[in-house]
Amino acid sequence: MAWTGPTPPLSNLRGTEQSLLQVITAARRELWVVSFAAYRVRSICEALVEAGRRCTVRLVLESEAESDGGLTSGGLDDMPPEVRQHCQLFVWPREKRVTDERGRFGLLHAKCEVADSELLFIGSANLTESAFELNMEVGALIRGREAATVFQEQLEWLRNGGQLDRAGWPASSPRGRIATCAWSLALGRTSDRGRFGDEAPPASRPTSTA
Repeated sequence: MAWTGPTPPLSNLRGTEQSLLQVITAARRELWVVSFAAYRVRSICEALVEAGRRCTVRLVLESEAESDGGLTSGGLDDMPPEVRQHCQLFVWPREKRVTDERGRFGLLHAKCEVADSELLFIGSANLTESAFELNMEVGALIRGREAATVFQEQLEWLRNGGQLDRAGWPASSPRGRIATCAWSLALGRTSDRGRFGDEAPPASRPTSTA
């Protein structure tokens, strides 16, 4: 089990960030990462880039545009260029989302990681500093092909069945130039405890922080 938040002395519960990094570093053939928000935590970004050099990495993240305000920052659109270069990014298109009679539609609120159909992490945490250090979060790290394969096949069905679209923007676009600048500045920082970037300012945080 993984846990972020208050724990008793000598607890055997693992940290959420530690568990997520274990799955990323374990991948040798294929890695899926699904999250609502991602605030460019440096340890995660660096692990994803390294994983992308040795295997296929697919990230499924919420989008500011496709969520129509459900996420205002810290998702797919803010992934740094190095992550985009080494990983495949996917988005859940607005037109594919379930809509109720009032016109409300769903958000990409799932959080999981699957490595090589052998190692699975599922939990409540987004890929954010708050989820790793401040929030009360819970997750489970599961070894074994039975559970991991179920999630792997579900994610493959979403991709192959057209429920997910490949996403990307060129480095020459305005957002691309901003992300490149942010990444370069973050790499030059030495006092941020090794993390890539900080949380978005309070005024621009997602409307949902779950």
